[in-house]
Amino acid sequence: MKIDRKTEDVLALKHEGECPEDVHGTVDCSKYPQTRGKVLCKRSTLEVCGTDGETYSNECILCDRILKTKSEIGIKNTGPCPKGK
Repeated sequence: MKIDRKTEDVLALKHEGECPEDVHGTVDCSKYPQTRGKVLCKRSTLEVCGTDGETYSNECILCDRILKTKSEIGIKNTGPCPKGK
């Protein structure tokens, strides 16, 4: 495990090799601290595309949306959502 010095996020290798284009995964929001109905996010610029078709600044912001809307949004892929789809 390594720590990103800019954001202080803990980075872990998920698997060896190329990243799959479509992740289609659930989000583990338990790794982000929560208080008063909000998820406390650090700055990160690793955008994710939610299964709702929205692009989120990072996984933590997606978790905040999941908490606020009580919806089951997953990660469709890393990076922004394709435009016009």
